[in-house]
Amino acid sequence: MLADGTASDTVALQNRITYIATKGRGVIELPPGDIFLGTGISINGFSGGLVIRGQGRGITRITSSVHTFIMFALSNSNDVVFENLSFVRSVGS
Repeated sequence: MLADGTASDTVALQNRITYIATKGRGVIELPPGDIFLGTGISINGFSGGLVIRGQGRGITRITSSVHTFIMFALSNSNDVVFENLSFVRSVGS
């Protein structure tokens, strides 16, 4: 995951979520920086919960272009928590 705010981190984040889903629960630690999502993320198959944790508000930011929604689609999942991160749209993208 580059977290540079320019290159898409969608596939890297989706791969981490998919991998942890095989265990049914877990924590994803996100790096500091701007994690750019070009498309939505699917969260599926968490019976025991998922935590997506950043390094702090304003330090780890989930971003998208001004023309894209930041969307996490939940299905067959319980107890999904987002901690220590911000959601923002990139200005001028």
